[in-house]
Amino acid sequence: GDGSLRTNYFDMSIAYHARLDDYNAFSGGLIGGMIQSSISADALRWNLQYGPNGYDPNAPSGEILDRSRVSPDFGAGFLWTYGKQSRSMTSNDETNFHAGISIMHINRPDMSFLGTDDQMHPRITLHAAGMFQVTNTNLALCPSLLVMEQGKQNEITVGMLMKFEMKEAAKITGFIKGGSVLMGGYYRNKDAVAPYFGFEFASYAFGVSYDLNISGLKTVTNSRGGVEIMLRLQNPQAFLYQNKTKASID
Repeated sequence: GDGSLRTNYFDMSIAYHARLDDYNAFSGGLIGGMIQSSISADALRWNLQYGPNGYDPNAPSGEILDRSRVSPDFGAGFLWTYGKQSRSMTSNDETNFHAGISIMHINRPDMSFLGTDDQMHPRITLHAAGMFQVTNTNLALCPSLLVMEQGKQNEITVGMLMKFEMKEAAKITGFIKGGSVLMGGYYRNKDAVAPYFGFEFASYAFGVSYDLNISGLKTVTNSRGGVEIMLRLQNPQAFLYQNKTKASID
């Protein structure tokens, strides 16, 4: 805007991953850094600058602004991961699941330029997702959940994708790469739905979705939303390519 408000985040994170047994793993992480904010009052207009003759840019505004401020910012998160390999080469009953929680802005950084109390609310995020293969088929169900809350604001998104395996990957050596097609959608509570289509091959994934308004905002947008395109390079599945009786987590 006219005040050239700018906010920069600088942070670093560290995480520790622990294997609990052949199927379960636990991760914990910390993030810390600072938030640097700046504003320029030169182009802003204030009530005291308006007199009988209109606006006078040289009149004192009566406002005292910190042009720049730096605040520390800290957060933490935890993740539980579960993975179970197929019982046999042809059973196709693999199960993967993860769930986590994170809290950002734990120390409630002060964002005020006026010297008043304007602390940022902590943001709490809960998330879970999984892949459950339908035994003896090439179909897998992939549910997901995302819950975020910050102050009085909150967002809940649930989704379900169906994953069709078009080409099976080699489960022992990994030399033969698999390919899958995904179809489904997501629902953002009292706001929008988003149909999704994508495909995966080896460690690559591509997807496209379209956000459709279903809230009162659709009166303005005519239910039109926005196209989103996803490209992802993912690490190899931790529970595959292991020539063991039970899968373990690397």
